[in-house]
Amino acid sequence: MELLHLYTLEMTEDFKTDRALNILGLDLDINNKTKEHILNEISLYIFENTNTAPSKEKIFDYNLDYKYYYCDFKDIGIDLNKDNISWWEFDTLLQGIFLKEKTVIGKVIEYRTYKKPTKNQKTAQVEEHKYYMERKRQFALPQKKQNIDDNFNKMWNYVSTKTKKGE
Repeated sequence: MELLHLYTLEMTEDFKTDRALNILGLDLDINNKTKEHILNEISLYIFENTNTAPSKEKIFDYNLDYKYYYCDFKDIGIDLNKDNISWWEFDTLLQGIFLKEKTVIGKVIEYRTYKKPTKNQKTAQVEEHKYYMERKRQFALPQKKQNIDDNFNKMWNYVSTKTKKGE
């Protein structure tokens, strides 16, 4: 929350950049231009990586929805106006709040993503299937990457079998 509040202050951009990086736990000894670039990349990741409906319509905004998720944080014992928590802790808790059954922000997002029910049962099933497939992709674990040595050995075995056949 300190990060969001920082940008409402009337301070120099260099100060805001240094303070923002410090809040994020990065104490970098580099030039200001590079710091700005790093902070811009982090900001794009943090603030542009928001939940979107299948229509790509924006359904959540950190600043505009503050009054809704503030209540949810209060319910778990954190006062965002008083408690000093890191961005990473805030983001992790907020993601958990999104997944809870009954939260204020969850209800708001439910209203924003409401779709008129269809009378056609088949269409309703297809839409529900699309919704759950999107959630499946969203929460999927990363696939195990194959070891380069394993791939190299497979290729070597293949090549050696082919060359032995040609002898």
